[in-house]
Amino acid sequence: MGVVLFLAILVALFIGRGVISMVLIAAILALFINPLIQRLHVRAHLKWGSAVALTYVLVILVLLLIPLLVFPNLLSALNYLFNLDYQQLASQLAGAIQQLSASLQANPTLAALVSPLLNSLATALQSFSVEQVGQPANVTVTLTDLTSQLASKLGADMAPQWGPHFGPVEEPPR
Repeated sequence: MGVVLFLAILVALFIGRGVISMVLIAAILALFINPLIQRLHVRAHLKWGSAVALTYVLVILVLLLIPLLVFPNLLSALNYLFNLDYQQLASQLAGAIQQLSASLQANPTLAALVSPLLNSLATALQSFSVEQVGQPANVTVTLTDLTSQLASKLGADMAPQWGPHFGPVEEPPR
């Protein structure tokens, strides 16, 4: 009987897996916004419905502002990573490792343990920095590029809808 009940629960979880995540998100959201609603109701002397409406407007504004705050920083970090000179970085790291290996020579026991590893790492980094790899083109990532690439992978031209677009939402044809 216990096995059948366990299998029934697993089937129910499998069937409702799309709904379960939404219910969990709604429960967590209610858990976090209920104290704000109570505070607005008691301290600001707002009606319960007005406090709920104001809280939901604030939550929606916060959810709309998060992408506006996160995406510019994320794109600037990606642009920084794309424009790094990795060969120069590897040569600087190899020089720092050689200096560390030279400073370890004062302690022969530690030098005997760590020097072979540091020397092989420095050699590998120097060979990477010496290779004549063509310098990549200057790459700049924008939000429009990301959304159009995502839409092309999904097989739809969704970039105008997913990009930073402010305007009326059009109903799909029925």
